[in-house]
Amino acid sequence: MVAAEYFKSKLADGGKIVVMRGIPTAIDTIRIEAFQKTLESSGIEILDMQYANWNPASPSRSCRTT
Repeated sequence: MVAAEYFKSKLADGGKIVVMRGIPTAIDTIRIEAFQKTLESSGIEILDMQYANWNPASPSRSCRTT
């Protein structure tokens, strides 16, 4: 899980994060479970997780670059 590995490298001594999930789907659940497993024993604490309802297939207007 690339994102979890990134956090582990940046927060090597531990830290606290908030996770913004995608849309409530089975694939999101699989991704979150892998994310959490990768962070196990890292000292990184997940304070909260909330659905942000983002969808990479149709980014919001503020996320578009063109």
